[in-house]
Amino acid sequence: MYLSPFRKATTVRTTLGILFCVVAMTAFAHPAKADFVVCNDTSAGSLKVAAAYNFDDGDDSWTRSEGFWTIPQGECSTTLTDIYEGDSLYLFAWAAANESLTWSGASNYSSNAMSFCVDGNQSPFLYKAEDAVPTCTVGVARPFRYAGVADSNGDLTYRITD
Repeated sequence: MYLSPFRKATTVRTTLGILFCVVAMTAFAHPAKADFVVCNDTSAGSLKVAAAYNFDDGDDSWTRSEGFWTIPQGECSTTLTDIYEGDSLYLFAWAAANESLTWSGASNYSSNAMSFCVDGNQSPFLYKAEDAVPTCTVGVARPFRYAGVADSNGDLTYRITD
């Protein structure tokens, strides 16, 4: 089939335009972001929950911990937002009416609890992830429970039970 020089040029421009768009979309694509939802399925009344996650910025591994959120019995609450798919998530919870009743320590991830900083003022902490027991500027390091990995569906829900 014969194509005039004008049609050849148009076809080449269209093909190059499509190729450019595909490359640009791939270059600027971001991993899916997730939300960490925690549900209080206990009989302990309201829970105070602190949450943490590990992430890699391409150069170093980091940890961020925040807290706390008050979650009434039988309800769920979004704690951390904008977590990336694949980030490991952790939590530390205690009963509002009895602070000695806690949900902490290792779960399915390993036999060792990971410690993160937490205080009562919802202060976020950011530090290098290789610190086994971080030096907390305020608050105290607590042994957090492994809650899972943020998935490609955009969230992770963890249910605290008795």
